[in-house]
Amino acid sequence: MSTYTRREITYYKDKQYSYKMRDFATLRKKIAAASERIRQDGTRIIAEMATEYYKQRFTTKEWEGEPWPAAKNPPSRGSLLVRSGALVSTIRPVRVTSTEATIRAGSPRVPYARIHNEGGTVTQKPTPKQRRFFWAKAHATSETATESGLGRWERAAVAKQLHITIPRRKFIGKSVALNRLIVARLRALITL
Repeated sequence: MSTYTRREITYYKDKQYSYKMRDFATLRKKIAAASERIRQDGTRIIAEMATEYYKQRFTTKEWEGEPWPAAKNPPSRGSLLVRSGALVSTIRPVRVTSTEATIRAGSPRVPYARIHNEGGTVTQKPTPKQRRFFWAKAHATSETATESGLGRWERAAVAKQLHITIPRRKFIGKSVALNRLIVARLRALITL
């Protein structure tokens, strides 16, 4: 059994306290460095992850585990909402600051982004190309006249207004899954 004098015990306690204070100061420096790293890179990382996540919706064709409604007439080329890639290419960060990241889809050349994301009904005057298509479908199907005297395609060909219902195929917006991915990435950024 060893015995220590009061002076030796005080020295031992002071040394232990000194080590704890040094560890605390180191920890404080690491937290400050991580905080600065997050402040500088956090919103940029969020913008990159969100943009990539939103673009992936066109590959997975779902939002939050809910698949997009199937197309009534599947496209002959490309896939649903990705014939030319114009809509996907408009998804990009438009504003990234230290406090916010804004991602936008659509442009004046791609005005249909919102209706596809939210769904709804579009009312428009039929174009000459649409009228030719409707007449061709009416002749090809040899449809029989209904009570109004015209078949489905003939009514569409002579209509003054078309009402086209587009189902919701969400690809951009608030997402729980995206938030989880962002939190995991930011936690990895805070390694102490």
